Amino acid sequence: MDNSRLNFTVKDLLFGIVFIIVLFLFFYNNSIEKSGLTDKSSFVNFFLIPLLIGLVIFYLYKRQQSKTKQHEDLLAAERQKISISQKYLNEVANGNLNVEITEEKIEGNIFHAIDTLRKSLYQAKLDEKNRVLDDEKRNWATEGMAKFGEILRQTNSDFNEYCYAIISNLVKYLDAKQGGIFMLNDDDEEKFLELKACYAYDRKIFVQKQIKLGEGLAGACFLEKQTIYMTNVPNDYVSITSGLGGNNPRSIVIVPLKIDQDVCGVIEMASFNTFEDYQIKFIEKIAESIASSITNVKINFRTAALLEQSQQQAETMKAQEEEMRQNNEELQATQEEIERQNKEMQHYQKIMMEKEEKLKYAAKELEYVEIKLKGNIERLKHEQYN
Repeated sequence: MDNSRLNFTVKDLLFGIVFIIVLFLFFYNNSIEKSGLTDKSSFVNFFLIPLLIGLVIFYLYKRQQSKTKQHEDLLAAERQKISISQKYLNEVANGNLNVEITEEKIEGNIFHAIDTLRKSLYQAKLDEKNRVLDDEKRNWATEGMAKFGEILRQTNSDFNEYCYAIISNLVKYLDAKQGGIFMLNDDDEEKFLELKACYAYDRKIFVQKQIKLGEGLAGACFLEKQTIYMTNVPNDYVSITSGLGGNNPRSIVIVPLKIDQDVCGVIEMASFNTFEDYQIKFIEKIAESIASSITNVKINFRTAALLEQSQQQAETMKAQEEEMRQNNEELQATQEEIERQNKEMQHYQKIMMEKEEKLKYAAKELEYVEIKLKGNIERLKHEQYN
């Protein structure tokens, strides 16, 4: 027999004994009064049998009482489980999906049902939160692409100012602290990266900097054609704004400006925060547009410079041609003047020759007259003496 079911106590035992004694006395007195028997058979019939009957009745009573208490305990336990289940359900319904549910306090099937519901709702809430974050990141990237699309379409007569407009807006949009654009300078025999624009601490920075290909992080990024992201920045790292002072950046990202596999420069960004993956992907995506736009702008600037140089050369040649034309006209006028003077000289020479001939003839005539005169004088002298 299961004693845990009967749960006898001293009080119950005393009550049972008293009950049996009273019952015994009652039957015994009645039997004595009616029959007056005092032998052993009468004692057995009127004492032991009522005692056994009383014990049986007492046992049945206690058994029924134990069953009743057991049912009440079961009902109380069920009520408690229902109350706890309802409490957990209310917590889940109110959005507290981190509530701890213990299987000991709830029946197994109900526990698994509530826990499954909680986990499903928690996962749904987590998925919704992630979806909202993904939508925010996509919207942020889409708005950024549109914003920089407008910036890249702007025209500027100064290439350095064009680069500055790009890097300053990129630093602001990423909430970074420093940024610079290095472009490949291939005008000389030895190629190098040249800092075209720099923006740091909400202001324009005028820094002249040249980096050899393969030198430092920027040079390595150019040659490797891969993004470099660093969070453990050395304290002695020479940033793009060296000389400004201030704290060392916490993270650095350097992205190549490339079209297909042709790299024309790099973008260097530094921040006191870490760059998220979606931000780095945005920089890489926008770098393609920047590379294409800057390459086209650079080609346009070179074309414009060559056109201007060609126009200057054409104007110079035109001026030289005009000068040559004027010189030719002056030379032709001089030649004509010389020809005219030559003709006049020839005319004068002819006149002089004619005059010379006349003079020669006159001189001969004069000589003839002189000779004739001398002859007459001699003749007269001779006649005079004779």
